[in-house]
Amino acid sequence: AIFAIAFIALVVVALRKPKVVPPQLDLPKRSDQKATSETGPGEHTKYKDGKILLVVKFGAQLTYPDGRATFKDVVLTLPDRGGRTFTVAGREAEQLSKPGEEIGRVHIMGGVTLTTSDGATVTGPEATYDDATGILEVPGQVGFTRGRMKGDGIGAT
Repeated sequence: AIFAIAFIALVVVALRKPKVVPPQLDLPKRSDQKATSETGPGEHTKYKDGKILLVVKFGAQLTYPDGRATFKDVVLTLPDRGGRTFTVAGREAEQLSKPGEEIGRVHIMGGVTLTTSDGATVTGPEATYDDATGILEVPGQVGFTRGRMKGDGIGAT
């Protein structure tokens, strides 16, 4: 009888399922708890008739419940504008267009630098690009250089 009880206890111990410890997920920390989604680096390219109109590269994108989107470490490239390519870079950008619009208007902030393929550089604290008009507006203090020429002023378009 003792053998039967020991045998049954041994079978029960051998057949029971071990406790499964769920793996610990090492989730990245969100930079803004109010955002509904956050992605890492990415790129958005806008085409028309097979031609690139606009390229937006970013280090991170956050989307909010109201449809707004913000970007970190953004670089906006506007190729072939009057024979020149324009590149606008800044630490942060916010899409000002309505949800569902492709690009619309983008407000770029934090050390904004506009460079052209022919060597001109314009700097300012912020800028707004309107995709419908193709115009970049830089309010406030503006610095510019091209070759040995440099200067400053207030506002640029």
